Amino acid sequence: ANFMTICGTVPPTSNHCDAASPEGKLIGGDLRTNPEKCKSVSPISYVSKDDPPFLIMHGTADGTVPFTQSVELDSAYRSIIHDVTFIPQPGAGHGGGSFGADSTKKRITDFFTRVLMKTTSVDKETLPAAFQLLQNYPNPFNPETIINFTIPNVETTRRVVFTTLKVYDVLGREVATLVDEYKQAGDYKVTFNARHLERSREIQSGIYFYRLITPSYSITKKMLLIK
Repeated sequence: ANFMTICGTVPPTSNHCDAASPEGKLIGGDLRTNPEKCKSVSPISYVSKDDPPFLIMHGTADGTVPFTQSVELDSAYRSIIHDVTFIPQPGAGHGGGSFGADSTKKRITDFFTRVLMKTTSVDKETLPAAFQLLQNYPNPFNPETIINFTIPNVETTRRVVFTTLKVYDVLGREVATLVDEYKQAGDYKVTFNARHLERSREIQSGIYFYRLITPSYSITKKMLLIK
């Protein structure tokens, strides 16, 4: 069958059960003493560049399927430069919790919109041909600023290209990750809010740097926060 995408919630990549468990019966023995058989039934053994885009969601406090197994699956796909989006659910277990949060729903919607609703008949000449990271605006800013960037068509010999956009302080310490996923050729806009950071702390007035990176290009620009 041909699949356009795969969505895996708490996908197991390893098993740690005894011979009497359903998993043990599948391979015919204790999983801990049959590592090769376990490997043969693990999804991680079959990751391929031919796979469709993959969405992974997993609760960090999952007591049924360890969170680290999704980390391993995500890493396996990233190692072959594949289109994978990993959405950890902080504090969530085997479902529930932040799985139903609006922010999670938006990321899921964004993923499927990008993968399933992209226009397939776009004239390549209409796609951007130059890599760009524009100066943020407003600048100076407090507390929000907008950053625009462009992924050019020449980057996309593959369908998508892995892209990161991060903010650093003057000592080179990472302050925020704004983009960390695969992107198609096109123009993008992201908002950096100095108040709403992942580490739940505000940053002080001063100079900060934002850096855009793809496998074949990187550029850094400076911005000023004034409170």
